[in-house]
Amino acid sequence: LREGPSSSSLSLPARSLRTLEPIPGLARNVVTLDISNNKIASLEPLALLMNLKVLDVSHNAVPTAAVVLVALSECHSLRSLRLEHASLDWDRFSRDCLPSSPALVAMQHLSAVSECDGQLNPAPLASFQWAAILHLKRRFGVGPN
Repeated sequence: LREGPSSSSLSLPARSLRTLEPIPGLARNVVTLDISNNKIASLEPLALLMNLKVLDVSHNAVPTAAVVLVALSECHSLRSLRLEHASLDWDRFSRDCLPSSPALVAMQHLSAVSECDGQLNPAPLASFQWAAILHLKRRFGVGPN
């Protein structure tokens, strides 16, 4: 865990991880997380990372891309995402996305994400949308994704 004055990053690529639990100290302060090239089958614990902005979950073993998107929809601070081959059905998911790309489809489901797999979100949230989201989050605990 590398900690700076206001952020923390955790880099665990290619460690043969099968689960995200338990990783001590993972919860509140992680801003950047790289768990690429592992064998992780569930991303639900990521919802606990309230400050997570940058995530690399590429090349993992989540059963389906739909499960990946549902799990990441709970990561309300997430802005940058590397997702390629995060699920076991990635090739089928990629074909089903045509003529679009998996990254663009992911950003349709995760509206707060501004960049996915190197592609910018073609419909980023406007400032008035962010203001509404912040109000909903403060008042009701509802996030953008």
